[in-house]
Amino acid sequence: MIASAARFASIMLESFNFGMSLAHVLEMGPKRELAGPEYAVAQRIYRGFGRAASLTMPGAVSATLLSGAVRRDEWKTNAAAAACMAATVAIWWFLNEPVNREVVEWKPDDLPDDWDQRRDQWEYAHATSAALHAFALGLVVAGAVREGRR
Repeated sequence: MIASAARFASIMLESFNFGMSLAHVLEMGPKRELAGPEYAVAQRIYRGFGRAASLTMPGAVSATLLSGAVRRDEWKTNAAAAACMAATVAIWWFLNEPVNREVVEWKPDDLPDDWDQRRDQWEYAHATSAALHAFALGLVVAGAVREGRR
């Protein structure tokens, strides 16, 4: 019962994390075409993402690790999935959040000279995180499928 609940929570929470990351990937092309002032304004729409991720990320990692601890035969798969999830937090902390702190101060009519480099850092870091979230989700779903076949 605990293993099933943990597995379900892991899949659901990591699905939310992947969804938020995928949204960034889907927006990346059109946002990279924006001029600096428009990009600075568009970046302000992401305020709710951080609040949501502050709940879904620790929940997904915890549920994934719990599921692996309860189902010992799945611990390697779950540990790999949790490591992917944790790597996205590191990417966010070192690559996305510094840009977030800068962008909030940007004025559309007075952008830093390297605004496009900061944009690309933010966008490609999120794309990398999306790939890691997709892999982590694949791992936890594959574990659930294997478990269902037993």
